[in-house]
Amino acid sequence: MKLSTTYLLDTLNDCYNFTKCKKTSDIFCMERPVFYLSGMKIERCKIYILYEDLPDFSETPCPPDCLLLGFKGQPALEKLPSDCLCVFSADLSPFVLFQQIQELFNRCDAWEENLHQIQMKEGSISQMLEASYAIFQNPILVQNLDFTVVSSCHMEELGEDEDFRSPARNMDLINSMKQDPIYNRVRELDDVFSFPDYLTGFRSLNLNIKKFGHTAFRITLVECGRPLKSGDAGFLKHLGTYVEYALLHNLMQRPSKDKTLNSILLNLLSNRSADYMSISRQLTSCGWAPEHSYLCMMLAVTYLDQQNLTENAICDYVENVIHGSCAFSFRENIVIYVDMDLFGGSTEDITEKLIYFIRDSFLKLSLSYTVTGHMYLRKQYLQALAAHELGNAQKPYLWIHAFRDFALPYIFSQAVRQIPGSMLCHEKLLLLQAHDKEQGTEYMRTLEVYLKNHLNAVQSARELYIHRSTFLYRLERIRALLDSDLTDYDELLYLMISFYLLKEDQPKRQDDSQ
Repeated sequence: MKLSTTYLLDTLNDCYNFTKCKKTSDIFCMERPVFYLSGMKIERCKIYILYEDLPDFSETPCPPDCLLLGFKGQPALEKLPSDCLCVFSADLSPFVLFQQIQELFNRCDAWEENLHQIQMKEGSISQMLEASYAIFQNPILVQNLDFTVVSSCHMEELGEDEDFRSPARNMDLINSMKQDPIYNRVRELDDVFSFPDYLTGFRSLNLNIKKFGHTAFRITLVECGRPLKSGDAGFLKHLGTYVEYALLHNLMQRPSKDKTLNSILLNLLSNRSADYMSISRQLTSCGWAPEHSYLCMMLAVTYLDQQNLTENAICDYVENVIHGSCAFSFRENIVIYVDMDLFGGSTEDITEKLIYFIRDSFLKLSLSYTVTGHMYLRKQYLQALAAHELGNAQKPYLWIHAFRDFALPYIFSQAVRQIPGSMLCHEKLLLLQAHDKEQGTEYMRTLEVYLKNHLNAVQSARELYIHRSTFLYRLERIRALLDSDLTDYDELLYLMISFYLLKEDQPKRQDDSQ
């Protein structure tokens, strides 16, 4: 394996004091050292230890990408080009220096051979990272671009509070990262880049791994065990070639039980003709019994989450916080099913666990009813979806929308999908509406308040800010126009429903007129 002058000199600097050459390179092009002999041709990308004789560059210029290692006190040393000359102490044995450099090459060759063997045997990314720890002496992790950790090595060195694998820690990091301008600028970089410590608490070197021309994964070397060195960049790129091969050839961990559960539920939502009996058997085999109760939730994903591909990280966080849950992406949102028996708590307990996460992540949560068994899982998703749509339309300032709060508006919205509300409502209520428009009366408002107050005339008059006698006069006129004494339960129910139908119909009529 070839090495870079940057890595070689930085490593030697840990052992010896010497005057460095003026130019170094991160390119891994340097070959093993040789002792210079008189008349020897100086070649590119070679390391020469100047023992007794010195090269003469009076006729042939020195190649700019070679490395000359001399020692103080050697005659005419100052005539050699300083761009590629390093001068060590006269007390240092050339043979000791030679052996030291050879050991650096041997160590790197052993690492290269180890990576090659892991690749040939279709070993895991975890094995590759573990084999690389001796080179980097710092924690290493491979992440999806959505921040979910594919594999890692020695991350425990960061401490529990700073471990990138912790879902809580990961979400805090994600919420900061996805709004950071520096982070967004490095998304598609091809070369190794550093990231400052003001967000993560640690400096890091990073390398994007692309798939089909776009960044899909990232290798991160975290500064923890020792300070990062400039030579680390070249090694990270070298490791990246093996990790990229493994990722593109799916040399990753096998799907877990949770992934199996994920696939079952995703199939249930995607395939309307899915066999519910078969799905029930599959869910039962995963521990989700048919006698258990289930809740469906939906998280509306923001533009930033879509841009930064954080859906998987959000799913990991939810599954970690809510025991007995399964979260996955579906139609640009995140769907969460919870086995309430496995969770061991109420719906309120779930929302309490998620409320601050939802707020800080700028998400919206919608909830279905809790239902026993597997037969209504898809319908529960439709409930959560309806709660989301109606909640955002009617109460967009709330973080959480439950279907129970929007069940009635949902019923009316469905009722007017094909037939307008004006054609479903009480026929004579339209006469009352027309009378108000022609005569300037307020009979519609009066009747609505009367029905809302459970036929209480005194309370209705007070709400309308009119005298009781005025209210009673209006009521008699309303009864006459409706040809009803307003005592029949079915008719009263129909009238109350009619007011909802007309209100539901108003936005559609406005849209049609535009």
